[in-house]
Amino acid sequence: MIGWLIRLSKGYRWRILLSIILGSLTIFSSIGLFGTSAYLISMAAYQPSIAVLQVAIVGVRFFGISRAVFRYLERLVSHSVNLKLLASLRSWIYENLLSKFPIRNEELSNTDVLNVLIQSVDVLENFYVRLFSPVVVAFIVSISTALFFGLYSLELFLIIIFGLGLTGFLLPGLAENMGKQAGFALEKSRLVYKEEIASFTESYQELSVLQASDRIMDQIYLVEKNWAKQKNRHNFLQSLFSMLSFYSTQGVFLLVLVVAAGLVMNQSLDAVMMAVLSLICLASFEAVINLPVSAQLLGDVRAAVNQIRKLELSDNSKPVIKHTYEQPISFSDGVKIKNLRFRYFSSADDVLSDINLQLSPGKKIAIVGESGSGKSTLLNILLGFYPDYEGEIFINGADGHQISDHQKRDYFAYMSANPYFFDTSLIQNFQLANPNIEENTVNHLLDQVGLTHLPEERIQTVKEFLEGGVQFSAGEFQRLDLARALVREAEVYLLDEPTANLDPLLGKKIFRSILNQLKEKSAIFVTHQYFYMDHFDEIIVLYKGKIIEQGKHQALLDRKGYYFQLYRAHFPEISHNLSH
Repeated sequence: MIGWLIRLSKGYRWRILLSIILGSLTIFSSIGLFGTSAYLISMAAYQPSIAVLQVAIVGVRFFGISRAVFRYLERLVSHSVNLKLLASLRSWIYENLLSKFPIRNEELSNTDVLNVLIQSVDVLENFYVRLFSPVVVAFIVSISTALFFGLYSLELFLIIIFGLGLTGFLLPGLAENMGKQAGFALEKSRLVYKEEIASFTESYQELSVLQASDRIMDQIYLVEKNWAKQKNRHNFLQSLFSMLSFYSTQGVFLLVLVVAAGLVMNQSLDAVMMAVLSLICLASFEAVINLPVSAQLLGDVRAAVNQIRKLELSDNSKPVIKHTYEQPISFSDGVKIKNLRFRYFSSADDVLSDINLQLSPGKKIAIVGESGSGKSTLLNILLGFYPDYEGEIFINGADGHQISDHQKRDYFAYMSANPYFFDTSLIQNFQLANPNIEENTVNHLLDQVGLTHLPEERIQTVKEFLEGGVQFSAGEFQRLDLARALVREAEVYLLDEPTANLDPLLGKKIFRSILNQLKEKSAIFVTHQYFYMDHFDEIIVLYKGKIIEQGKHQALLDRKGYYFQLYRAHFPEISHNLSH
């Protein structure tokens, strides 16, 4: 775990080294300040000449100023390093999200991802500032202080080694061991609580109708109570080790004072040096006194790292593809799919198998079939979301694996079955698809999808657009996404359920409008609606991930196979004529 974080900081090693040096100099300045102050006060008791005290006076001033300067520089450099490390960590997370999703989105929920992006990264903010750098500085200061005490007495050397080792390493080790379980339990309870709150918020309407909201709120209360219990346990351990650290520091200070007093009585040590060594001992513990509490954070850091590393690529995740096709992609040869086969990493069964089709320029293909037959998955493969397929996909003669996702999405326009609009103006949402789109064009497209009946204050093309489009009905929201897809200047349009949530009359009107709008373009329609099927150049029927029928509308009806059954079920009023 520590090694992974250190590898992530590879590009900042010199800055980290500078931060550690400045941190060590800050503690040494504190030790020098305490030592020279003790020497000055003790020597002043003998009432010597001011010349005797001059060096000590200058030393106090020097160490006082240098401590402030080194502390400022150390904070400046260490926090700069910390922010850069967090930036690298966030870049690493987003790179893995982009290369991993949606291929493994069944492993991590949206709450998990949000927790990684916010909570887990915030926890790792403590790693460098409160764990890594302080431990290294404490080691340097401990060794240096022990060697300095060893110049005066072996007993003092052993006491300092024991005291700094106890406070700086043994107690932190115990705190880390006890805090590991507490950290994992706290992280887990926090995540469960967030999942429960998110689930309750999203499903409140259904829960209210089912009269189950009170029961779910009782469950949330128990989850929150468990989270509070884990937080109290975590805070208790922090307080406990903070207390043990304080008392160990004071105990070692008293022990040094007693041993030094004995050395003075034996005339093995000057009385002035007794005070100097005692305060140096006390000052040196500044480097280690917070380590037991910080070590307990290692459990939190470990839990956060485990959560973050769920995003890391594995054998089952999205493969790294080297894109070698850099030329602009035209559409003169269209799209060819040969023997396509695909399964999700967690599934033993194929989602798609033996898929063969060709989309030439201007061709319109409709893909129909029962829910779960792989229709939407096929579109996602073409868009590059599922690159670990078997078989071949050629785009203008180039292997799909050698074409970057950016190039693919540059000429594919896509309408999702589950659209999302950002919390900004409607025109800005349309500009995501086409930055050069103008308001009059947007209004024309809204007319094409039948949204001109809405009052101006509901269209809100340049006004505030509520997150998720909640002021629109499901059908209106679907048509907004269709209009956004149509603003793309693309060669191929992939439309997933373009007339879902629409009544049959409006669905027919919108379907006809789409076909007219895309007259010269290539398009793949995934649909459960069977309007104007005779206008498609080819209809592909999927069943359990396989193409079981393929051809034109009338030919498929004449065959009286599975497509015939689907079409007859959709239009029962003409089923008698079809049968004859």
